Amino acid sequence: MPYGKSKPNINETGIVQRKMERLKEAEFSGKIFDNEEFLEIGDELDEANLSATMAFYQDNPHLHPDYQEKPEISKREQKKQDGYILINQSLIKKLVNKYQEEEQFCPRNIKECVMNKKYKDVPTEAMMAGKFFESHCLGGTTGTEPVLDLPRKRVSKKREAELIAAGKPVLGEKTIDQVRLETQIERFKIKAKQLQTQIITGINTHVQVFKEWDKKYLLVGELDWFPTPIFYQGVLQLAMIDIKVTSNVESTFGKFCWGTPKYMDHLQADMYHYLVRNIDFELNPHLIDLITPEVDNLIKSERILFLYWVWGYQKEPLEYQEKFVERSYRDENGSMFRQSELKERIRKAIAIIEREESFGWGTNPVPDICKTCPLNIINGGNCTESTISIV
Repeated sequence: MPYGKSKPNINETGIVQRKMERLKEAEFSGKIFDNEEFLEIGDELDEANLSATMAFYQDNPHLHPDYQEKPEISKREQKKQDGYILINQSLIKKLVNKYQEEEQFCPRNIKECVMNKKYKDVPTEAMMAGKFFESHCLGGTTGTEPVLDLPRKRVSKKREAELIAAGKPVLGEKTIDQVRLETQIERFKIKAKQLQTQIITGINTHVQVFKEWDKKYLLVGELDWFPTPIFYQGVLQLAMIDIKVTSNVESTFGKFCWGTPKYMDHLQADMYHYLVRNIDFELNPHLIDLITPEVDNLIKSERILFLYWVWGYQKEPLEYQEKFVERSYRDENGSMFRQSELKERIRKAIAIIEREESFGWGTNPVPDICKTCPLNIINGGNCTESTISIV
């Protein structure tokens, strides 16, 4: 039935027309219905009227007096209701390493802490330093409340008494690490202006980007700083920037060997390159105003940089503890091998998730995981299968 009618037209139903015709014929012919027959026709008319009304409102629910318009559900909200699973780079790294090999992990920790986020890992000193730096530079940090101060030195009883007597807060002195971090924060703010970058806290900082992998899985990345102009290598360019804080930017040891970045795992950069291309704005309505046509064209023409902006704070002189590390979309020879590796790594991570789903996400104690796992009874949880003992 077409839209625009204000009420149902019961005369459109054949049964109503026939009943009305019988009454009209009786009127013209002088036929008199007995009371029972007249009531029967009236009941049939009422029944037909109700049936026609119900059919009308079924076809035109927006015209019903009790109709309430349902709020539109975004594509992402619909996927949430459908029970999709979010996949981010941190989860993939915990399951599959850069050599495409399965990592050692605890399924229960993955399910409850990483995927469902019921619990948060106990932050290390290095993690707190990074969050402190990022909070002061970008006005916030990924996934948690801003960290605006760090644990101070202990206050002696004598000093505590003096502070209380003076009406001052009992607060210890800053550690040398905090003093150095604050020095680097001030240097960052000056350098960011010199390079003509743009920081709009809450707008182009900690920007989430979603991409559909398949009907069940949704990829997500939270970009520290995107998009921003930056005067880089003598040219004003478009970039997405991830801020990293480390002890020494020239270190050549461990996972974070910023002195030799070619040996590092660059899953994060490769995945973010993948996420910002061909953005689905129905899935990312919050990006409509942020990704202007000009920005979109630069991304499509592969003219957007991914930059790690790395800051060190434990090795003097601090003015040399800062560097950019660029990770391009394509390999050095122009091939897309790194993007192919990314997709294969995602597929392997999903296969592991589905395997553990079928096994029920059991416990697999791993020392390096247990020591910071919030499920560990030592850290206030209820897991007693930890390999870490209380001494």
